[in-house]
Amino acid sequence: MRKKNTILCVCIFTFIFPAISFAAGYSSIKTIGFSNDGRYFAYETTFYDDMEGSGYRKIICVDVAANHFVKTIVIWDGNEKTWNTEYPNIQNQVNQMLDRYKITFGNTGKPVYQDNTFLNPLNYQKPDSKKKITRNIKFSHPSGKKKNMDYQLILQEFQVKQSNCSQLAQNHTHPKILALAVINQESIKILQKDKRLFPSRQCPYAYGIYQVYIHRDKIAVFLDSWTMGSEGHNIHKLIVTGTLP
Repeated sequence: MRKKNTILCVCIFTFIFPAISFAAGYSSIKTIGFSNDGRYFAYETTFYDDMEGSGYRKIICVDVAANHFVKTIVIWDGNEKTWNTEYPNIQNQVNQMLDRYKITFGNTGKPVYQDNTFLNPLNYQKPDSKKKITRNIKFSHPSGKKKNMDYQLILQEFQVKQSNCSQLAQNHTHPKILALAVINQESIKILQKDKRLFPSRQCPYAYGIYQVYIHRDKIAVFLDSWTMGSEGHNIHKLIVTGTLP
C-alpha cells in the first residue's frame, strides 16, 4: 500500500533551509520511489543559496525509460510568504501524483553508488576535475535476472559557446553540456546526450556523478551540476534515467 499521506511530512516539514554555512548554494535530494513496474520515479529536490536568499523546493516525477519529466510540483518558489499558505493544496497535488503514476513511497530500488565528497564543508569549493569529481563508476546489478552483471557508467563533458554566461567568461571558463552512457560486456547505451545548453541549468562548468539507483532493469542517476554564484560555487542536482542494456 502506498503511504501517500506521509510524503509531505517528510518533504515539507524538514526545515526548508539546509544546514549549510558555505558562501554558496547547495541542493539536496530525497528519493520518494519508483512505481512497482519501474515506469515512473519520483523525488524531491531542494536548493538554497544562503547568500542571495534564493532557492526552490520541488517534487518531480519522471518517465524513466523516456528520461522525461511528467509532473513537477513546486513546494517552494523562493518566496518565504508562500511557504505555509500553500500546504493543503500541495498535499492534494502530491496525493494525486502518487495515485496517477502508481508511485510507491519508499520503493527507491537499490542504491549502487553515492559520492559524499562535496558533503564535507572542507571540499565545498571549486572542484578539481582531475581529482575530486567522479565521472566514471563501475557497479554490479543488485538483483533479479541481471544480478551480478557488471556495468560501467561514463559521464562526459563538452564545452559550448554561450553568450549569456558572462560570469564564466570573466573567469576564463566555458559552460558545458553532457553525455551519459551505461556499458556492459555486450553493449553500450546512451542515456543522455545534450545537443544544446538548457537555460534552466544556469551555465554549468562541471558535472559529476552523485547517486545511482537501480530498480529491475531501470536506472536513475543523480548528477552534480556546478555553476557560479554571486559569492561562490553552487551545486545543483540533475537526474538522468533510462533502461539498462
